[in-house]
Amino acid sequence: MLRLFLRHLPAALFASLIVGTISGGVEGFSIYLQQKAINPPKELIITVSLTSAAYWMVLAPFVSLAAALFLQLRKEAASGVEKKPLLGRYLLLFLYLYGMLAAWIFTYNQFQENPFAPKSLLMDAGIVTLFSVAALVLMRVLRVLESRWRRFRMTVISTWIVLLAAIAVIGYIPWGDQSHGSFIAKKPTEKRPNVLVVMVDTLRADHLGCYGYKEKSGRDTSPSIDALAADGVLFTNCLAQSSWTRPSVTSILTATVPAYHRVAYPTSALTPGLKILPNDMGQLSYKTAMLSASPQISKYFGFGLGVDCYRGNFSNVLRDCSACRLAILIKRFFKIMPFGVDVPTDYFLSKAGRYLEKADKSIGTEAKDVNQAFLGWLDEVGDRRFCAYLHYMEPHTPYNPDPPFDTLFQDDYDGDPMTFPPHGKAGVMVPLSESEALDSAGHKELVALYDGEIAQFSREFEKLVSELKKRGLYDDMLIFFISDHGEEFYDHKGWEHGHSLYNELIHVPLIVKFPRGRHSGTTVSSFCQTIDMVPTLFDYLDVETWKQVEGGSLLPLLNDEPLPDDFKWRTISSTEFHTDIPVRSYIEEDYKLIHVAGEEDVWLLYDLAADPEETRSVAEERPEVFNRMRRDLEEIFKRYDQYREAGASADIGSDLKDKLKALGYGGR
Repeated sequence: MLRLFLRHLPAALFASLIVGTISGGVEGFSIYLQQKAINPPKELIITVSLTSAAYWMVLAPFVSLAAALFLQLRKEAASGVEKKPLLGRYLLLFLYLYGMLAAWIFTYNQFQENPFAPKSLLMDAGIVTLFSVAALVLMRVLRVLESRWRRFRMTVISTWIVLLAAIAVIGYIPWGDQSHGSFIAKKPTEKRPNVLVVMVDTLRADHLGCYGYKEKSGRDTSPSIDALAADGVLFTNCLAQSSWTRPSVTSILTATVPAYHRVAYPTSALTPGLKILPNDMGQLSYKTAMLSASPQISKYFGFGLGVDCYRGNFSNVLRDCSACRLAILIKRFFKIMPFGVDVPTDYFLSKAGRYLEKADKSIGTEAKDVNQAFLGWLDEVGDRRFCAYLHYMEPHTPYNPDPPFDTLFQDDYDGDPMTFPPHGKAGVMVPLSESEALDSAGHKELVALYDGEIAQFSREFEKLVSELKKRGLYDDMLIFFISDHGEEFYDHKGWEHGHSLYNELIHVPLIVKFPRGRHSGTTVSSFCQTIDMVPTLFDYLDVETWKQVEGGSLLPLLNDEPLPDDFKWRTISSTEFHTDIPVRSYIEEDYKLIHVAGEEDVWLLYDLAADPEETRSVAEERPEVFNRMRRDLEEIFKRYDQYREAGASADIGSDLKDKLKALGYGGR
């Protein structure tokens, strides 16, 4: 038995190496072509090839052991069967196994919701039959070739080397779009200053000191942000166009509402041809960068494809290749064995993933990671002007600030540790539904952790500002500090974000620091929108804005320019996170109308002047206002219906799905 196993093992290992490297190379090239628009690391093809080979070689000893046991039971060892050539047989066997695995992956992806459906089982049976018949035919051919063709082994080895060399060469051909950086950047001037957009994900305006939180709660959550507000202009009533990241950020950077750009659903991606910041700043001789710690703002959804430098949170594409599925099968096999061993089969995948992450120049999810990447890029930019977008993840869930910020605002909590609200990992909030409540201690702990996240970010932001000052960049820089949405802490019986359009979710901070202290210390209480950022930038630069822009410049508010007598401030917001329950809002001056289009239409009207917390609908009390605003809302969104089918979508890989799930987007 042992002699048989040792004789079969070299042939099995060699055959698995050949099949693994070639099949992995083909898979890697396929993945590369699918993602060439996002410029994946050039090492991808070779990495997938080697990772695939590693897992097939792990399987080889078990296959050869099974073969030896099979021959022993059939007593073919004594008959001399074991002395026949083995390489061809094992090549065919591993090709057969790979084909079956690939077919299983295909049918599983086709029938994820019900893999045991009759159609799925019928397809599986057909594939097994087809592969088995093909294997039997090829086995007879291989037996003849191995017995009559003495150079069979050398031919196999030579062919494998040629294919391996082809994979290596193809892996280093720049298949992706390498055209970025075609504009020559010039030095910053008074009229063309350096521009920095600081996006802080999930940041409620009313939890910052400059918005009155320190006086209200006694907590000093944001000293560095408050200092920026003192150096610039604080807009106290800025409203976001959506209550979750991707549509809201798209609105900010394109100056269009979600109903126009259609980045509205969990799989939505940017539509080609849509103008977006900072990409188009290259035409004004700026170096451009987008550095994002959020998997929501990644190349997979169309962000950062036209900038000089994109650094994001890398999505491990290896999670979707057959080698990963093979590793899962091996792990499950050992778990169901009587001894129940937990084999670390993800070792090679994690090693390869970290290698690709390094090759892709990926950044982490903490503020210090974004700062480090940005300052490193500034070293490359030198004295040329730049426009950079920085996306920070604090204080998004999970709420897990580092010490001492984890106990900075509450150190006497003795309940179960919390990093998510009650529903955070089990599902999502449905509009107007009531989520599980927390007791007073639990609620206070959750808010304290959220505030700790803000304080931790404030410390890192202080370090960034200090470094910019040290480099002599801060004073002459134009900085926009903004958030995509807020966060609910059971204000309206819900948690987190994306499910409603109440002010705790769409009232966001906006601070603009102009060069050389212009307008410093100014506070503007007029309503404004996040889509006003881009037109404000273009107005300051004195350049023509994009035709798509739906926001307006905020400079007239600072220059005391008179408004028309019949002017009424209006804005719309929407969230379609739950694709079957869209939520829309329309604000006109002090009135806010919310429409939830579920099984039963729900209409809510709030008087923001008298009821800023939005606790009581006045729709029945003020029918004239309600009917007029309802008519306006329906008319406005009807005009956008022409764009409803125009949005693009992204094919999200399993690793990106897991990263979004880890942020609390499970089930979304």
